[in-house]
Amino acid sequence: MLAADIDDVRLWNREISAKEVADNFNRYLGGNEAGLIGYWPMDEGISTYAFDCSKSDKVFNENHIS
Repeated sequence: MLAADIDDVRLWNREISAKEVADNFNRYLGGNEAGLIGYWPMDEGISTYAFDCSKSDKVFNENHIS
């Protein structure tokens, strides 16, 4: 079990550089960044749900977690 607070989860289909991590770790993503295949901000406040905010073109991927 993880004894920590998770702010968000981001899943990429490529390696991201240290600069990309440093530039983006403290901001919300738009959801259509190159290589982003899952993005769960974890701030919905709706029970135990986490909604995937990543997009393919302009369509949400909808890999929601409950």
